[in-house]
Amino acid sequence: MKWILCIAATVLLVSCSTSSKIRKIEAEGSHAGVSLPNDIPVKQLGNPSMRGGSMEVGVDNDRHIMVMNAVKDENGEFVAQDEIAPAIKIETFRNVAERGGTVDIKFNITAPGSILDSRWQVRFTPRLIFDNDSLSLERIFVTGEKFREEQLRSYGRYERYLSSIEDDPSAFVWKRELAIFLSRRETGSELYRKVATDHYTDKIRKSINDRKILRKEEMFDKLVREPFCRSDLRLDTVYVASSGDMTYEYVQTLALDPSVRKFKLYMSADIHGIGEKIHSLPQSGPLTYYVSSLSTLAADVPEREGDSLYVNALNHLKCRRYRMAIATLALYADFNAALAYTALNYNLKALEVLSGLERQPKVEYLTALLLCRTGDDLKALDSYNKACSADRSFIHRGNLDPEIRNLKNKYNLND
Repeated sequence: MKWILCIAATVLLVSCSTSSKIRKIEAEGSHAGVSLPNDIPVKQLGNPSMRGGSMEVGVDNDRHIMVMNAVKDENGEFVAQDEIAPAIKIETFRNVAERGGTVDIKFNITAPGSILDSRWQVRFTPRLIFDNDSLSLERIFVTGEKFREEQLRSYGRYERYLSSIEDDPSAFVWKRELAIFLSRRETGSELYRKVATDHYTDKIRKSINDRKILRKEEMFDKLVREPFCRSDLRLDTVYVASSGDMTYEYVQTLALDPSVRKFKLYMSADIHGIGEKIHSLPQSGPLTYYVSSLSTLAADVPEREGDSLYVNALNHLKCRRYRMAIATLALYADFNAALAYTALNYNLKALEVLSGLERQPKVEYLTALLLCRTGDDLKALDSYNKACSADRSFIHRGNLDPEIRNLKNKYNLND
């Protein structure tokens, strides 16, 4: 009776502690954040190859469990858990370059220490909103040590249940008695042996075992109240209570419909205890991404207006259907053809086409972009300067294309 009262008191104390912390989170307005990276290099904490100190890696049920002062992204890189200083201006929108029908997006998920607890698991779900559609990205879990320990204990309980099940039906046969019985009979037919075996089987034990087999799924749900997530999950990292706030850099490549010009990112976050959702945090966002595409450089050609094949190919180009566009534009060897080649990463072919064209600003700009790809920075600088001198709109355009933007950063060119 004393033990029962002690357990009940412990459960009540834990419940009160959880309620008190949730009330504090609500009162302080604590929430998870989603923000754009500020592109400042983040220092790595410690040596991730060392056991203890910086991090500890274990494996359970084919899953990596990480206890660390840094988190691992999908490429195996460690991202430091640095707190974002309140004085930094937080951007809420960014241009992303479309290349080959895809864009790469980056954002930071931040979890302040106030919403983390060793008994909890905080689940982050980033979600993209398009004009007429939405897409949920893979989730991030930040799991408390005690939460993980209880998960592992529950799997242990289920494993013990499975180990109590006998897989071999012959285990329930009284083999000695059966052997004696059969030795006294001359018949050896299969049917006779089957009837004899059934007679010398412990039916009660076999029935109990059969019920255990049938109840596998039921017992899993009963014993494992918080199973490991096996799908729709990018990272499940174990949080050490003393390590403070956490930041995870999320990188995702998206295949976009040609009609998409912009999209927004929101993030929801929920706090879970074992077997229950405790609290939903306020939604974060939005972050807005504007899609910058090479297709916007496509040039209308008045003298081709009566050429239905060309007009159709130009429409494919503007709608980012590059392979369909080049099938026709290759015959014309003009700027739009070079643009389609560039979008398909046929860089040398695009440069060959551009070399035969009049040196207009668009031609110089696209040439600069291609020379960046082929590694000829000095010639790229020359072509880019010529494009900007003739048409200052390419100064801004250079910030939208990563090839030119990297060139400007590398040589410290200001607008």
